[in-house]
Amino acid sequence: MAEKENIYIYLKENFLPEGRGGETAAERKRLSHTLLREAASLYLVRCGRICGENAAEAERWQLEEGPYGKPRFVECPDLHFSISHSGSCWCCAFSTSPIGLDIQAHGFGKGALPQEAEGERLRLRMQRISDRFFHPYERLWLENGGVHLKDLGSSHGTFLAPGRRLTTGQAVRLMPGETFFLGSQDQSFVIAERR
Repeated sequence: MAEKENIYIYLKENFLPEGRGGETAAERKRLSHTLLREAASLYLVRCGRICGENAAEAERWQLEEGPYGKPRFVECPDLHFSISHSGSCWCCAFSTSPIGLDIQAHGFGKGALPQEAEGERLRLRMQRISDRFFHPYERLWLENGGVHLKDLGSSHGTFLAPGRRLTTGQAVRLMPGETFFLGSQDQSFVIAERR
């Protein structure tokens, strides 16, 4: 049987300092690398590769660019991760094997809402998308928020750890730290809490 693989995803919203605009590419890269170090230390502690007392040490690891410009840790070159950022969101996925991740922020356009109304901006964006594309039952999930998992009739099954299979159409809300898998435990995912 293949070794169980978990994918850990860390998301940071509003990763740029408040009240600033026009950050240079170098500033965004520096902030991204700071968040990468923090997320890597959380990931390595969570999977038992380093102990909690050494987490701060991992946050000081050196980064170098690989042959295609992707950062990698000098002290831990076999650490597999993928970074993506868009708008004010930064995201990183970690795995025991090579992984890819891409996020894309969609906005209303400049001047639609004042900057201080970011929560209302998100609510309106979700409302506009849900009104156009979703069934009324799907809109309820969006309004209730959180992370939800629903089996849509998969051939091999959707499972909550430690092995409870969801029936077709069954949906559950997942909390940080909960694990689910698709088909077999080889395809496991863990819900990570935002910092």
